[in-house]
Amino acid sequence: MNLSSHSVVRPSRLTVLAAAAFLLAAVLARADAPLPQVTDAQLRGYLELARTDLEAQKSALIVQNMDLTAAEADKFWPVARAYNAETSKLTDRRVLLIRQHYAQYGLLSDAETEKFAREVFDLEADRVKLKQKWFKKFTAVVPARKAARFFQIENQVDTVIDLKVAAAMPLIK
Repeated sequence: MNLSSHSVVRPSRLTVLAAAAFLLAAVLARADAPLPQVTDAQLRGYLELARTDLEAQKSALIVQNMDLTAAEADKFWPVARAYNAETSKLTDRRVLLIRQHYAQYGLLSDAETEKFAREVFDLEADRVKLKQKWFKKFTAVVPARKAARFFQIENQVDTVIDLKVAAAMPLIK
């Protein structure tokens, strides 16, 4: 296995369009479906499993695509672990928002819906600010090109997660 390879398999446009159509159909089909009941303990368990699996997959992607020297890796990974710890706080906020949305599904007033939307927008803004802050920290330990590559990988992973969350979230009633 060549860990210094930059090759990434890119899906065809047709595959991307088919996946988008499938996701849209799934969301529309679920818009009026009753929401499944999930206990807090189940949600915490699912979240922990998802985090563990995601971190392992993300680490593998980073190793495959970052081309870190041994010296760079020694400096990079502690920064990456600290960054992941800070991003997990944003993930916890997001999960709380999703839980609130599920708990109050179909019951929110316009004012409550507006508050929910603002909280989602604030979360997204905080996510961007966090990445900008940590980009500076990464460029202190690896060249800017490698730091940018890390955030490119990070953005790809975030996009996949965002699609999965969006597909699972019922539309606001």
